Amino acid sequence: MSKADSKEPPFEDARLNPADFADGAATARLRAIAGYQALVKSHHADTEIEARLKKLLAGTDTEQRAWYCFGD
Repeated sequence: MSKADSKEPPFEDARLNPADFADGAATARLRAIAGYQALVKSHHADTEIEARLKKLLAGTDTEQRAWYCFGD
């Protein structure tokens, strides 16, 4: 989320800034890279996994979001 565009509706509506998510983002990215690389190495990766790994390695936004509504 630290790489998202601040104009995305969930950010704009909640008056959040992607920088709000910078703490821990580098660690999360490294963990994700390691996980995806393990899938590739084990030959269990499909083209979508390989594409996400390329984006992670390039440091770009993977556009993966998980939004939770209050009360869920």
